[in-house]
Amino acid sequence: MEKDLTEKIQKLENILKEMESIVVAYSGGVDSTFLLAFARKVLGKKNVLAVTAQTEVESRDEIEEAKEISLLLDVNHEIITYSLLENNDFSSNPINRCYFCKKILTKKIKKIAEEKGFKWVVDGSHLEDEEDIRYGKKALIEEGIRSPLKEAGFRKEEIRIASSEMNLPTWNKPSSPCLSSRIPIGTPITLEALQRVERGEMVLKEAGFSVYRLRDHFPFARIEIGKNEFGKIMDERVREKIVKALKDLGYKFISLDLEGYRQGSFHRG
Repeated sequence: MEKDLTEKIQKLENILKEMESIVVAYSGGVDSTFLLAFARKVLGKKNVLAVTAQTEVESRDEIEEAKEISLLLDVNHEIITYSLLENNDFSSNPINRCYFCKKILTKKIKKIAEEKGFKWVVDGSHLEDEEDIRYGKKALIEEGIRSPLKEAGFRKEEIRIASSEMNLPTWNKPSSPCLSSRIPIGTPITLEALQRVERGEMVLKEAGFSVYRLRDHFPFARIEIGKNEFGKIMDERVREKIVKALKDLGYKFISLDLEGYRQGSFHRG
């Protein structure tokens, strides 16, 4: 392990010890899993609680994986269920919808922390999140949520390396933002659309793609995959299977985005 990363791990340990007890906003992704596992190691089981939100915008696969990893890490884990679509500030799908999502979530987690006597609520944000468009950051700051990985200076690749060293199953997991990110900004988010996207992405997953997004321009479906996998989708059997499955979901037109997968494509331009 490189000296710089070793120093950051030591800094993270010091930050967590100073916090004493934490509730982790836990998604099951690379960053929050590393933070949760390391906090469990440093603070012990009784001083760490993972809380996962189960709303209309999280896929069932992600929720199940969060449950499984929590069991693997031997951490206390709670799932809170509520509706985001009932909040028009979010469901109307403005460009800053993530602000409203984070605001609602952090308030709920802060209440849990207060009731159970935990001193801090933390999330898995890291240094590179400061370089990206993150409308949820404002809500985190407003609610006093701390980001120990960012405070310790971690970048994404360093989190993956440290996760691999700890044998965490998420070390090479692709990023997977919530399902609402597949719907064009300004188009209202509906349960029907979210379920259509979730089922459509399951088709792409079962076809063997490693990185994929199904952007919902209903009745158009725009598929984003890694450019290195374009050859696979051009296989006639694979393509026909995907087209049939997506048309069964109600899509009329199926397209492949020739730019390939890119993070937050609805926010670009």
